[in-house]
Amino acid sequence: MGQAKVNYEVFELFRLGAAELIAGRCANVVPIKNQIVQRMTVPLVQGTLRYAYKMAYLSGGDKEKAEGGIFAAAVLPQVHACSATHATTIYTNMNYNSAVTPSSATFLAVKAAFEACYGAMGITCADVGGLWNTGASPAAYYLDAGPCSTSPPPAPPPRITSPSPPGVATTYEYSVTIEVFVSDTPASVSANEATIKTNLANSLSGVAESAITITVASHARLRRLSGSRILFTIAATDQLNAASIEGSANTALSSASVASTVLGLTVTADPVIAVFSETVRTTPGSSKDKMPGWAIPVIIVCALLCALCAGFSGIMMMREKQGKPIFTNLEEPQKSTVSATSAAS
Repeated sequence: MGQAKVNYEVFELFRLGAAELIAGRCANVVPIKNQIVQRMTVPLVQGTLRYAYKMAYLSGGDKEKAEGGIFAAAVLPQVHACSATHATTIYTNMNYNSAVTPSSATFLAVKAAFEACYGAMGITCADVGGLWNTGASPAAYYLDAGPCSTSPPPAPPPRITSPSPPGVATTYEYSVTIEVFVSDTPASVSANEATIKTNLANSLSGVAESAITITVASHARLRRLSGSRILFTIAATDQLNAASIEGSANTALSSASVASTVLGLTVTADPVIAVFSETVRTTPGSSKDKMPGWAIPVIIVCALLCALCAGFSGIMMMREKQGKPIFTNLEEPQKSTVSATSAAS
């Protein structure tokens, strides 16, 4: 037992989002936010199915009906965006005021409606899982409440970017991060880094060792106990390749015990796999987007001329106010000459 897998994933996404915000790459936070919403959808679906099952199979009362209705109401908008028909099915059977009598048929209808929209909501059958009966001997899933196995993979989040300034082209780099906590010491992990990288590459489809970067640090959660935190960063060629690597990693490192076998280490918790992160970099654009070489000198000359004109205008205004204009009236001397001639006559 322990913390839910989705909790580890959400906190890892929080960390990635915070890093992008600190770096000023706000556009990169949007797809991460979308992934957080997808992860937070999982417990809403699980809660709805849990109380739908209690109502149908375990004689649940008003309390169970109300809780199931609340969970359903929280996730219904996403289901409706996928299919109004499936949303109506869930609403009809989970609405607190519904006159429908709970039964195995109503539970299976709700379960099927959700499963049909997993792909559109960005979650999978493995994410939601099933209702596990620990009281059974041996422990097993409750009747009709096992996980499905055919939901389509989540669609990659839509690209939302800010416009690039003139003369700058925007490129994107994709990667998948895998966080693993092990009981092995950092020194031991570092000494076997090449072998660990080979083991991981061999377990992932289409991933070369050269694409994997390993960062090792002390395991803070173990406090006084020895241990390490390993962060694998796998470079991807594009967005679809990143999604493919993520799916392969979820399969190859599905649990702590499986990851221990794959990596050759003692993994103490289920690996946390981030779908992918994006890093925006800017590079010079094509020549037609660049400013011509002669433009800068012309701009400087024009600016100097404007400054000279402004300065000269200011001096003129100041001299006019002082009664010492730079340009005198040419008619004044003529008037003086005529007056002098008249006096002589």
